Amino acid sequence: MKARTYKKKVSYIISASLGKGCYRHIRISGKNTLDNLAGCILDAFDFYFDHLYSFFMDNKWWSEKDEYCSPYAENPPYADKVKLAQLRLEKGQQFKFLFDYGDEWRFQCKVLQVLDEETTEPVVVCKKGTAPEQYPDYDDEYDEDDSDSELIDIFHGKVIKPYDNSQITQTINPLIEPECPAKNHEIDFKFPEPEIPDALMEAAFQFRSDKLWKKIYDSENFAVKLSDGKIGYCCIIGNLGDCIALALYIGDEGMRSLEIVKNSNVMDNPFTMLISQNCLQIGLDNKSDIPEEAVNPVQKYAKEHGIQLRGKKTYPNFLKFQSYYMPCLITEENDFQYLLEALNAAHAVSEKLKNSNKTELSIDNSIPTIPLLTPDNSGYKWSLMKLPEIKPAVFPTPALKDDSLLNQIKKLKKHGTWECRHYIVNQPDIDEEKQKLVFPSLIVFADIETNQCRHIKRSSYYPDSAEALIKEFAEILLDYGSCPETILTIGERSLAFFRDFCDNFDIQLKETDKFTMLEDKLAEIMNDSVDSFKEMQFTSMLEMLGSLSKNELNEMPEELFSMLNEILGIGILPDSLEKKLKKMKK
Repeated sequence: MKARTYKKKVSYIISASLGKGCYRHIRISGKNTLDNLAGCILDAFDFYFDHLYSFFMDNKWWSEKDEYCSPYAENPPYADKVKLAQLRLEKGQQFKFLFDYGDEWRFQCKVLQVLDEETTEPVVVCKKGTAPEQYPDYDDEYDEDDSDSELIDIFHGKVIKPYDNSQITQTINPLIEPECPAKNHEIDFKFPEPEIPDALMEAAFQFRSDKLWKKIYDSENFAVKLSDGKIGYCCIIGNLGDCIALALYIGDEGMRSLEIVKNSNVMDNPFTMLISQNCLQIGLDNKSDIPEEAVNPVQKYAKEHGIQLRGKKTYPNFLKFQSYYMPCLITEENDFQYLLEALNAAHAVSEKLKNSNKTELSIDNSIPTIPLLTPDNSGYKWSLMKLPEIKPAVFPTPALKDDSLLNQIKKLKKHGTWECRHYIVNQPDIDEEKQKLVFPSLIVFADIETNQCRHIKRSSYYPDSAEALIKEFAEILLDYGSCPETILTIGERSLAFFRDFCDNFDIQLKETDKFTMLEDKLAEIMNDSVDSFKEMQFTSMLEMLGSLSKNELNEMPEELFSMLNEILGIGILPDSLEKKLKKMKK
């Protein structure tokens, strides 16, 4: 496309209509792009900017002759690369704006006036008609597509969903390619209901009102100095996808998490990225997507303050992401305070963007600095900061501290090569001590010469359990009666886990890129685990049937009733169920 000359100072008044009698007139500078215009139109109709779109400048639906697409569509030309003035728009010119290729919201646009003057900020100068609801009565409906999308891009507009509705029935998505594959199973776990401070709830609804995700991308970050002196890095999610959220990454550990998200393709290894995440997040979700424990405080606050909870993404949801744990509801006071400070800073950014553009504020991922907001008596002091150097991840290097065990291991003979690895299992268990869902540790090791394999599993927070794991590993070696001369392993976490142990006992520790037998052994272990789980499921089902009344048992399908009668008297059924079934046969 040839470059076009255009006036430096030009503005337009553009009408966008959505059906008969419903339109908005928008005044906008020629310096703005078509992408900016798309955001203005959607904002004027109170739509979320959460789908792809196209402008058809020849005024023909689905025409490819003069089409400009969303920056995230497959093919150019892209709407964010052309300014309105470059299009040489004329009074009376009509064009079409199609939003959401699925629902196909069709906006008819017309240039009402061309003004030889500048417009600082786009503004709606005329409104007529009630805009249709983009997602009518959504919060009271069950959305099958949303409920099934458990594994989603954390950074590019989506989040990991750790629960269904109230009592957790946790199922890890089978699309995950984890470090340790685990079959799906269910865990009953109930979140404690959080006591969310009113100030935080107010700030969350202000965030919803500001719609900052329509103004900046998730790669355009800013920082806030928190009340305890730490730096929090803020990421606004929502411009690209289905999730709307503010994620707060605190300090060096948080910054490393943010960098992993920025530079990773989540679908390549989503589980590895999940267990490395450390952030706090306030999201706007559908009622059906969050547990009852999170719904209740929102509904209570909304009722007390006259807030309508209608439409899509209207429920504030406060989540904590922590390495090796499933994301969980925030319950701790200091985490609420951190999020409150981040939301207040986000509101300040939103206000600043009313009179300044992103580049002027250094909210631009092409600039090596980001704005740092430091609270002061007048609000915030704005300054620029360079992003800190990313420090490498540090994995536990546990030491064997039992002197008696140390001496006994040193007396063992050494022979052969072992394949050993520390895995994080992608199926969560309950950490009983901390009452959280944790991804368990699994140590798997195999003697290549004898083809023997053993494993250790602990359902507790990995860094805290590392020393217990290495001690149990040593005890198994003692029971086995020998030590390996060489240990082969894969990955930084596994190298760190075995390093001190190998140094103590003069064992060679080598990294490999492929195991000869360990992966097959691991599959056997996981299959055994699944069989055990199926047995537990069957037992649980029988106990549930035993608690039913005779009338309830009578309502069972005939096939199930016949099957239960076939196994009467062989000792499988609970006594209570046996007695009821025998009476029913009589």
